[in-house]
Amino acid sequence: MDRNEANWKLINHLQYLQIKYPDLRFSQILQNFAFIKPLKGRSRTDFDWSNEFNLEGEDLLKRVEQRIKDMEKDT
Repeated sequence: MDRNEANWKLINHLQYLQIKYPDLRFSQILQNFAFIKPLKGRSRTDFDWSNEFNLEGEDLLKRVEQRIKDMEKDT
């Protein structure tokens, strides 16, 4: 999979999650579904996010898809 394809899949996941969880704020979706992650040593409720500027879309996609799978398994 190339970078562009991974980016489009991430956008599709965002759209799906916004439809499925309309009561969540955008930043809550980003955090709850691992699009972003807190700084090392911080709790998941802290809003200081790690700078992942060089993270490839494919790697982020794997992390997001795993979190979606884990979160939906628990509901």
